[in-house]
Amino acid sequence: MASHHSARPHDHARALAQRVRALREDRGWSQEQLAKEAGIAVGALSRLESEGAIQPGFFTVGAVAQVLRSP
Repeated sequence: MASHHSARPHDHARALAQRVRALREDRGWSQEQLAKEAGIAVGALSRLESEGAIQPGFFTVGAVAQVLRSP
């Protein structure tokens, strides 16, 4: 029996990319600043914010989430 998913993985990646970008911009941070705070490479953050990124890395997402959730 096949399961039905209403959203494709790309839709989730697009939503994540938009949310991370919006939160970063709300703080007035550059990609370089957020990457430094999260301890990740700027390229990894750039890929995460790219709406074409299908599967961002688990540790990248976790590091960015940790930084963005703190006040």
